Amino acid sequence: MPMKRAAFAARRKAVGLSQEQLAERLKIDRSTVARWESGESEPQPWKRRTLATALDISLEHLDELLAEAQAGSSAPHTGQPEYALTSGVLDIAFIGNTGNDALGADTASGPVSPSSTGPALTTDGRDPAWTAVGTHGSADAVQDLREAGYDSYEDLMIRRTFLAGAAALAGLSAADKSATLEAMRHGMNRSLAAERAEADVNEWQHIILDYGEAYPIAAPAELVRSLMVDLLGLQAALRRPGSAARQRELLRTGALLSAFTAQSMSNLGQPLEARRWWRTAKNTADRSGDPYSVIWIRGREICHAMGSRPDPAVLRLIEEADGIAVKAPPDAALELTAEKAQMFAFCGREQDALAAIHQVREQFGASPAAYSGSMLDWGEERLYNTESFTYSRLGKITEAERATRDGLSLYAANDDRSLRHPAGLRLNLAFTLVRSGDLREGLNLARTVIDSLPEELRGTKVEDGRKLLAMVPPARQHHADVHAYREWMNSIA
Repeated sequence: MPMKRAAFAARRKAVGLSQEQLAERLKIDRSTVARWESGESEPQPWKRRTLATALDISLEHLDELLAEAQAGSSAPHTGQPEYALTSGVLDIAFIGNTGNDALGADTASGPVSPSSTGPALTTDGRDPAWTAVGTHGSADAVQDLREAGYDSYEDLMIRRTFLAGAAALAGLSAADKSATLEAMRHGMNRSLAAERAEADVNEWQHIILDYGEAYPIAAPAELVRSLMVDLLGLQAALRRPGSAARQRELLRTGALLSAFTAQSMSNLGQPLEARRWWRTAKNTADRSGDPYSVIWIRGREICHAMGSRPDPAVLRLIEEADGIAVKAPPDAALELTAEKAQMFAFCGREQDALAAIHQVREQFGASPAAYSGSMLDWGEERLYNTESFTYSRLGKITEAERATRDGLSLYAANDDRSLRHPAGLRLNLAFTLVRSGDLREGLNLARTVIDSLPEELRGTKVEDGRKLLAMVPPARQHHADVHAYREWMNSIA
């Protein structure tokens, strides 16, 4: 077994929490806490603040507790698998692997299997529920695996194979990673076609919720690295036999993971890869039969297609979504209507845009919600983002300024970690200023907003900054302020 984080587990017990209680506070599965304590995995970056609060420690102290498993590995990295007999379990560990699930950990380069010449393990007292995949263990070994969060030896081997695949990705160049990600997309489709799935559905539900909360605040490249790992894990889960209900839930998970991958690839400026992932996301959602995913994914695709695909192509996406949105749940219907309002404003269809934005306000008012902080929920911040964008592109200055002001106040009061979406609101204000003829103020605001963002979060905001130039009337394209702004945009390309 990986070296346990004894101090981490001790801290949990010191604050009077069981693994189940800590998991409930973090909205995760108990097995995830168990794997953290065993050193098998680490909390995602966006979970650490909540975890530190639950344990009543600082983030720095939490980092020290999590580093305990790394300190236990002192053997030099050889790139070869090491077979270690621990508590009666044949554990496949990679020399140099810190136990971190995230890509970038120092791990071996491929999947391995137990050595045929390794020591035989006793099966006396083995629980019949624990079926073997080349190895068997004692009753003590079974207990150790259960405490670590595994359900069977098959679960252990699937997990190891999945980690080995993730490890292989860690050493690839950027170009190789792109090719590997595409291979994974095809692997997802093959897995879905098998129509066999068995996994901890509750765990996958929490993983999706994590991405909903992480998307507004995390850097796209960071999300892609985590998504690679979870997509590998889901493929393994989909290959296991299970009930039809579990398969439908895993298909839904695959659809949403694919959609978050598509969005992240779009934010990284890779539209071709994004379009492929959108196709996979839609196909998987349709297979799942989940009406929320079917419509939500199409709404998000419309959002990311604006400006990167020809207007007629985006309008066809709207037409397609409208044709299947009759039974859409409220939040999914809001998502679709909001994207329609923005797209109609983007391509100059003012009356259609105004009709859609009024419909959004009416639908939202029927079930008002406060700040959600998640891309999977339709909170008040989503309403202000939609209104700010739509009115700014229509040149409705008063309405755009109101929505922008209210949105910025909401973000400031609820989440100081969110940078990208407040930046988008300020850029909307820059659009209204330029459209109203105040070139200097609008261009200076756009430059200030983009400059204030960390480089890893700029992505589509730089593209929005370029689109701002198209709002300048032809007669003023040679204005000194416009020239200076264009030079600056070229300098950050």
